[in-house]
Amino acid sequence: MITVLTRNQFLATFVLPMRSLDAGEFVATLPIGECAGECLRALRLQVERERLEPQYVYENRDRSFIHVLIYFGEPNVYMAIVVAGGSKLIHGCFLLDLNKEYGLE
Repeated sequence: MITVLTRNQFLATFVLPMRSLDAGEFVATLPIGECAGECLRALRLQVERERLEPQYVYENRDRSFIHVLIYFGEPNVYMAIVVAGGSKLIHGCFLLDLNKEYGLE
């Protein structure tokens, strides 16, 4: 079962600076598609899996967490899947709404 992270739990996985990784290469090494459906249900998002598009992947400075940001059709909103860096196990997911975070609305 996927854990839905609170905002504070999500922010705790950041260790600056965050380093951008190649989204295509990273996603190919991890079964993101398998957990995407479970994350959709956990976050209560009504989105078809075919609309999911991994766009950004970031690794924190100490490599303890990786954030996979998946676009699903809502501008500036991403389903963030947080992966434990060393084990590549799914740590949890978070609905990252940049519109709310940074007043982009």
